[in-house]
Order: sequence, then C-alpha cells, then structure tokens
Amino acid sequence: MACYQLVKEHDRVGRMADTQEYENFVVDKARISPQLLAELQREVPEKLEDLGDRVVIKHLYMERRMTPLNLYLETGRRTANA
Repeated sequence: MACYQLVKEHDRVGRMADTQEYENFVVDKARISPQLLAELQREVPEKLEDLGDRVVIKHLYMERRMTPLNLYLETGRRTANA
C-alpha cells in the first residue's frame, strides 16, 4: 500500500494514473466476469463478502483505464500522416 501512496505524492508528471482507494466496495456480480470472480475467490477470499447478487470487496485500489500520453500522441501523428 505504501508504494501507491508514494507514487501519488511524488510522481506528478503523468507517467502513472492516480489510484483511488476503496473500502467495502459493493458491485453487482453481473458486472464482474465469472473468471475474475473465481480468481478473486481463489486468491483473496478474505477480502470478499458474498451478498447473493452482489459482492463486497473489502479493500481495493482502482485506477482509470487510459492510454498513456506518448502512445496517444504517436497514434495521432500516424493518423495525420496517413
């Protein structure tokens, strides 16, 4: 956990997305693939609570899905030159 906090406080030039920390995160099981749910149940069962059609993830870090700026800019250059 300390490594996430270190990045959040010190790496502010856009190389890594900012993470968000959540506790007792409730999500509908329909939004989680069966494979991912099975892996979570196998790897971290102590962090999950089954509520029937929902699951509680007791502690997690989440970050945005995004394209790194250097890759985004390179794609734009290739498109402009095509």
